[in-house]
Amino acid sequence: AVIAVLAHTLPLSCDTTRCSDGHHCVMQEVFCYAPPCNPVPMCVSNETACTLPCPHGQSCFVEPENCKKAPCPSRQGCQQI
Repeated sequence: AVIAVLAHTLPLSCDTTRCSDGHHCVMQEVFCYAPPCNPVPMCVSNETACTLPCPHGQSCFVEPENCKKAPCPSRQGCQQI
């Protein structure tokens, strides 16, 4: 999913963003029409436990998904150690 952003419509940092219970703020890279495309605050799940079984030599990671309306779900994946 791609997020289009108008800079003046969103808070500029996690300091000014309130998230619902069970979520926290992270700065998320986004697509914009006129660079520079600065990260914007997004609310993501506090779930940090990675449960994905990864092949030997890889570790599990959790990162926020791009979505149009916060809070956004997290995604799990495997990466080389």
